[in-house]
Amino acid sequence: MRYCRCLHSTVLVLALQLVALQCHVSHTDAGGTRIKRKPRASKANIARWQNAAITSALTEWERATAAHKAHALGDAERQYLALLHFPGVPPQVFGQAAGNAGSILLGRGDSAAAVAVLAQGVAVSPTAAGHYNLAVALHDQAQHATALPHAKRAAVLRAGYTEAEHLVGLLEQELGRLDAAQAHFQAAAQHAAAAAAQPTPEARYGTLSAADVGRAVAAAAVVPAVGVGDTFSVREVSAAPPIWAVDGLLSPHECRELIALATDAGMTSSWVTTGNHSATAARNSSTSWLKPEQHPAVRALAETVATRVLGAEWAQLAAAIEPLQVVSYGAGQHFAVHHDSQRFHRRSATLLIYLSDLSDYADGATWFPFANLSAEAAASTPATVADAISSAETAGAQPGMRRGLRFRGAPGSAILFLNQAPGPGSAADTTEDPSVVHAGEPVSRGEKWIANFWIRG
Repeated sequence: MRYCRCLHSTVLVLALQLVALQCHVSHTDAGGTRIKRKPRASKANIARWQNAAITSALTEWERATAAHKAHALGDAERQYLALLHFPGVPPQVFGQAAGNAGSILLGRGDSAAAVAVLAQGVAVSPTAAGHYNLAVALHDQAQHATALPHAKRAAVLRAGYTEAEHLVGLLEQELGRLDAAQAHFQAAAQHAAAAAAQPTPEARYGTLSAADVGRAVAAAAVVPAVGVGDTFSVREVSAAPPIWAVDGLLSPHECRELIALATDAGMTSSWVTTGNHSATAARNSSTSWLKPEQHPAVRALAETVATRVLGAEWAQLAAAIEPLQVVSYGAGQHFAVHHDSQRFHRRSATLLIYLSDLSDYADGATWFPFANLSAEAAASTPATVADAISSAETAGAQPGMRRGLRFRGAPGSAILFLNQAPGPGSAADTTEDPSVVHAGEPVSRGEKWIANFWIRG
């Protein structure tokens, strides 16, 4: 997950401290003894020094922010870091520059350097955004216990900080404290609901709407994939809700490469609490996150998904796509019925890629309880995600009651589905679609590997 603040629209007031004049003059006292004293600086000199300092700092800040807005991130990073060494820079400017430099470092995957810069920033100017970015960087370094106080501090410093509350939940979850995680997820959902009631024009993340994704996929045909002579095809496996299978997206070699990358990056045990689950984990598995900017194979896959499956420009999807999540399920492990999008972390679409050979594991199908139903049955689909999860869990617990779509993909194939249903208003007017709740059924033998690309919406 990437949850960082980059540029802020806050108008900075530069109140630079004045450096006292260090010139000395000589005179003699009444006894003829030669002494030195420091004369008081004239108002004219004070104004001159002040104007020079303000002009210098403003010039550097404007250069840095202009480069940042122009996506000249290397130049912006250097200029922000240079600003940290300006004499007399006030705390708020120092913290802002450190935060922006840290965000750039995080964006290119250098979380270790980001931790160092962001820690300087919050030590001088403890802002909500600074503590949040530092928590994200520490989370990337798997320093969950160290990250947690910073995420909590961010949530305290800014009331209704949805992303910070969500991050606290994720960190508590990583530390195995599932009840605490659930409480923070619920708080994040409440903050998101309150924010939705008072929308602002500021766009925090790049997005692709569910309607955009649906139109692109519905129009897709057999197209070339990465690799000379290879092709993949898109076919519909459910009309309501719309779910597509993408056959041959990856070669067996590419599947093995992603598994190796995830293993090298480190697989961590993961628990997830969703829906009606609290103390009992809804999911038990091992997980790793791979960023496109760090791994050429992941970048190539992301570009293929963007340009050849969705028909979108890579620049558009790059801002909306989350890091690739690679997951391993061993015997007895599963993911209970859940929804991929939540009010505090909205995702318009999911691409779930199957990496394991079907002979490597038994059972472990992906189950969509409300897909491919008769018109009469579909009409009874619950109206909310919580009710859909509850209904599916009840049906799933009874032998022979698992209706809907059960999918086991061949290695290199994927399924793509939309998490949000367009509303009656604008493209931004969407709600979570209850009919796409789904589950990863327990693996009874062997090991199942999958990967998830999520598109923010």
